[in-house]
Formats: sequence, structure tokens, C-alpha cells
Amino acid sequence: MKIRIFLFFFLVVFALQIHAQGNYYFVSFKQKDTAHFSTINPESFITRKCLYRRMKFHLPAITINDLPVSEKNIQAVLPFVTNYLYSLKWFNGMVVIANAGLADSLKHNKDIKDVLLIGYDTVKEKSENINLADRINLLEQRFDKNETFDSSLYYGKATEQILITNTQKLHQQNLNGKGIDIAVFDAGFNNLNKLTFFNQSNIKNSFNLVNADENIYTNNDEHGLNVVSCMAANVPYKYVGAAPEANYHLFNTENNLSEYPIEEYYWAKAAEIADSLGVDIITSSLGYTEFDDKVFGHKKKEFSGNKTIIAQAANFAVNNGILVVVSAGNEGNKIWEYICTPADADKVISVGACNADKKAAAFTSIGFAKRHKVKPEIATIGESVELVNEHGKIIKGNGTSYSAPLIAGATACLLQGNRMKTPFEIKQALTLSANQYYHANELIGYGIPDMKLTHQLLAYYTNDSLIQTVHLADSNLHVCLNSMMNQKVEITIQSTDEKIVFKQKEKVDFGINRFALNKSYKLKRGLYILKIKTANAVLIQKVEM
Repeated sequence: MKIRIFLFFFLVVFALQIHAQGNYYFVSFKQKDTAHFSTINPESFITRKCLYRRMKFHLPAITINDLPVSEKNIQAVLPFVTNYLYSLKWFNGMVVIANAGLADSLKHNKDIKDVLLIGYDTVKEKSENINLADRINLLEQRFDKNETFDSSLYYGKATEQILITNTQKLHQQNLNGKGIDIAVFDAGFNNLNKLTFFNQSNIKNSFNLVNADENIYTNNDEHGLNVVSCMAANVPYKYVGAAPEANYHLFNTENNLSEYPIEEYYWAKAAEIADSLGVDIITSSLGYTEFDDKVFGHKKKEFSGNKTIIAQAANFAVNNGILVVVSAGNEGNKIWEYICTPADADKVISVGACNADKKAAAFTSIGFAKRHKVKPEIATIGESVELVNEHGKIIKGNGTSYSAPLIAGATACLLQGNRMKTPFEIKQALTLSANQYYHANELIGYGIPDMKLTHQLLAYYTNDSLIQTVHLADSNLHVCLNSMMNQKVEITIQSTDEKIVFKQKEKVDFGINRFALNKSYKLKRGLYILKIKTANAVLIQKVEM
């Protein structure tokens, strides 16, 4: 396990854990200790890399959320608990194990805001009927032991899942995620440290927030390994992932033996650590809806964008300049049906699943497509995804668990080439580049992003520019245009004998615009000349109909 000295502050409490029976509680406090800690010296709490990330996005170097939980408040609670797990500075509280009745024991402490029961320190009997994928709201993996592959293709078995988003176009520009730090929140990463599919020097840190004494590489769970392989595997002509040169920080936040809200607090703690490390991206293929005890189960009305603890943590991370990518969930053909949390979080990129035909997978969770909010925002292939397993074999799996890291890996390549772009700008460009940007739905949102176009959308332009023309599913020709001002433009399509066969006027805004040439699908097949007249230029391009 590779852990930097800086992280001792975060992990010392884990090293001191003594497993004890009882209930999990989150004890929150009313105020931070601003008398002994201040925001003047940020390097006391976060790394320089974290500071740089915040400063480049013109964010505050440090806020009150970065100040640690008051040691005085922590000490006042310790006599009443059997085990202190860790503090959560973003939520000004501490996670503990204690006997029932903790709230009554602490009711006279005026510094305490709330005592919340978040789970039981018990595990269910293991049986052959328990499926790990179901424990974390993931579709059961379907394995394919056939290891044959087309050695003539650089990406090997991963070819289809790379090409469907045009990620190979970024790699061709030497944008492969180099220098970008990705935190992966998942279950175990069994044998990842021994497999030749991965460049081990790119695995920078590993943490087990569920059980500090357990090695994430030997906990008999490979789901996190499968997820990482979508991004980090790098064996040319056999299997190459979406971001083979990125740096990876691995976090086990999922308890595969039980399902309680405590796991959302593990996730929140991982987000705090990842933020302090200065990571650029968090990708998580975990989602929560219902728990082992129905009393803890979420209600669908809670999934409004910032109500659950995990959604709040995800939004905090984005506010601090981290791009957060999460799976939408695999409940579409189950009783729950809808997206899970943190996929509902307002500021994250939620990813649905499609098949090779670019249609929504049957299992992908149902979101919503409202005028001002779409969930999931985008999608990519999540059906029959090629993965690496713990034995170093290439297998197939289904789920938004795998569509999310494919998007996260591609965004690492985008960030490498666009380091000054904010998470909001990346998200906006991804959705605008997607193949159904003009008509989002509740299954795959704006559709499958085109990473080549996304990269073009993130570029800086100094003139009115015609960026792309493409035919999409509605059969119309769609235009992507950069405008240097708010203006009206005139679009004409001429036949080769210069006869105008189509005309449309469009109001465009300053910056990137994308729109359909309405009813252009009615034009006869053939070669035409597209002209766009702006206030400053006439943009001309040959197009085929």
C-alpha cells in the first residue's frame, strides 16, 4: 500500500481501530473551532496540488469547510462510544460505533447538533445466493472466458468501447491522461497490484475506509479492479483503457457484507481525502437506494440533487474544482427503476448505459429530462463491456458501473489538453457534443458524447468558426458554430450548380452554438455547399446529404 506521509493525519484513526460490536452513529456539531484554526494557513490542511487546483479555477484557497472538527468536541464524545472511526470536516462531525442510546447519553452536550443512527455493526451470513453486484446496486456481471482478440487493433478487446465515444481521437493527439489524477471509489481491487495489465507506478495511493486492517488487493472482491481496467489497463493490441497514462488513487468505500448508510459516510470521507490530495477527477460506480434495514431506506423524493449525505459530498467536491463522474445505476428493469444517489447530485456527471447500437440498455436507471435538469446527463456503452478480472483474463460485464469509468477516463484525456477548464465547462461541452443533445431523455440524457468534438468545443476561438457538421438520428444536418458575438446568422445550402435549395436563419449566442438545419433531411442525396453568413465572415463547407 502506497501512502504518502501527508496522509498520516487522515489515517491515524483507522490504524487505531479496534473492531467492536454496536451501532454506527454520525455525531454532528454546531460550530467549528475558529479560535485555534483559521483559513490563513491553508497548507496546514491541504496539499499544494489541491491549492493549485483551487487557485487555477479562482476558488477560495481554503474555506471553513476545510478546518478540522474541533478536538474539544471530539474528546467530549469519546467516553460514550466504543470506537471512534473518523471525523468529517465538510459535515463538521464524527463517525463512531456505540451502544444504543447514544443520543440520550449526549443530550446535555450543547455543542452537538445531531446524533444520527446510520447503520449496525453486523454482517449477514455469507451464502451462495448473495451477489456482490446486487449489494452495490449493480447489474450482475456476465463473464465470457473466451480470450481471443483481434491483434490487428491497437485497443484489442476494448476497441468498441473506446471508439464509440471517439476517445481514440484524443489518444492520437497524445492526450492519454498523463499527469491527471483520478480517485476511484469502489469495492475491492483484488490482485490489481500483481497484474501486468497495469503500470503499477501509476497507482499512487490506496485506502480502505471500511476496514483499515484489510488490504484492498486481497479482500476477495474484484469489482473495483474491473472498473479501473476500463481506464488504466495498457497492453497494446490486447486491451488499452480510456486513460492509460493517468495517475490513480484507489478507495474501498463499499462494505460488500452489508448495506447501510454508513457507506455513504465512507464515500464522503474518501471525497475529503481525495480533495486534499489534489485529485482532478473522482469516479464512482456505487449507488444507494435501499438498505438491509428498511428503516434506513431512501425515499425517491430525497433524490432532488443535494439532500442525501453522499450527494452533498459529491457537490462539495465539484465546488472544490473536482470533476465527479458517477454511474446512474442499474435499476431500470427492477422494482426501484430510478437513478440512485449520488447520481442525483446536481453538479456531478451521471452516466447511463447504452448498447453497441447506441440504444439505452434495458437495465439503465430511469432519470428525468426536465427543461433545466437532465439525469443522467450522458451515456456510453455499458452492455457487454470488456473488462480485466482478478486472474488477468478479459471478461464481459454489464452495468453503468463500467460506462462511468469509460467516461471518466476520457475526461482525464480532455483535462490533460484543457487544464484550465472547470468541471462545469467540461460537463457543458460533453453534453453539447452528445449525439442527442437536441432531445434529451430520461434514460441516456443527451446521449453519447463525441470526445473529439468535446475537445474542439473546449478550444479558444478568435473568429467565427464552423466547427462541425454531422447527421444525427433525426436525419437532419446539425451544425456546431463558434460565434464571437450574439447575432443572427443566415444558413444556405446550394447544389453544385449554385442553386439555393435550403435556407434558415438562426439566432446564436457568443461562444459555442449547436443546432439542427430543420427538415434538411428532405434534400436529395448528393454533394452540396453549406454557407453560413455571419456579421464578420462567410463560412463555407462541402457537405453530403
